Amino acid sequence: MGIYDISFKDIFRNDGRAFLSSLGVRTRITPLETDLSSVKDRRVDFLAEISPDQLLHIEFQAHPHGSMAYRMLGYFGNIIERVADDRKLTDAAIERMEIRVRQIVVYAGSKSWKGPDPIDLPNLKFSFEFIDMREQDPEPLLTRGDEGDAVLALLCRNGATHGTIRAILARIAQAPKAKRPDAIARLVALADLRNVRPKIEKEIKEMGMQFNIADSSILREPIDRARKEGYEAGENKGLSKGTARTIVTLLETKFDPEDIPETLADHLSDLQPDVLAAMVKRLERAQSVEDVLGSHMPAQTTGYGP
Repeated sequence: MGIYDISFKDIFRNDGRAFLSSLGVRTRITPLETDLSSVKDRRVDFLAEISPDQLLHIEFQAHPHGSMAYRMLGYFGNIIERVADDRKLTDAAIERMEIRVRQIVVYAGSKSWKGPDPIDLPNLKFSFEFIDMREQDPEPLLTRGDEGDAVLALLCRNGATHGTIRAILARIAQAPKAKRPDAIARLVALADLRNVRPKIEKEIKEMGMQFNIADSSILREPIDRARKEGYEAGENKGLSKGTARTIVTLLETKFDPEDIPETLADHLSDLQPDVLAAMVKRLERAQSVEDVLGSHMPAQTTGYGP
């Protein structure tokens, strides 16, 4: 799962209600399990019950996707199957089932994309909604939303300007102390979608806001998962491989992703778990990639830094 997906999905676990309100969802919702495993494993970004006969499904896209319409069609079928299974409906009841699944593709990328065309075939017509975050007004998210909405404001129209970034950080500073690390982690992760990570990191420092990776649940989750998978496998190699992938993800979150070699995970997976664990601890206060990797920074001969 990419860092953008992690951030988007985490926002809507408990936050982002002002953004949902802007979509016309103003009633109480019940988030549902997003695993739609069937013949082919599928996991949607966000799924919630608005009422017994209406569901809300949102997919977040950071890049244009040519087959998005067919992907949404696949999700639609899996969602209906899940509802039927959860309600233990008979075949006859499924045929009579009347349930509306409102599907929305929310595009957060920077490249121009008019959105996927609906499917219009002789034997099939299928459509869904498309929203380009760059066309949305950030003001309601900042004035009426929570810290999750404030993070989403970065992706809206003029969201990457100096004034809006400071307003976002000011809103995060007003959030309960326990929620601030995750909000900042989301903001830093999504900053790359607007190429403003250095600007945001500068504002964080100037405003005196502290960011500790250990305090962020969304950044610690992949670390803990990697360790669990490795131990369950009973092999150090499995633990090292999972932790190596996590370290690369966190490096890309904290520093410029272009400074992280594509094959770094393979290089780190050859190291012992205790060495990688020490790198994870150094991540909290590191100012550069070299501070994290130390003597294990790959040599120039392999195309890496000194």
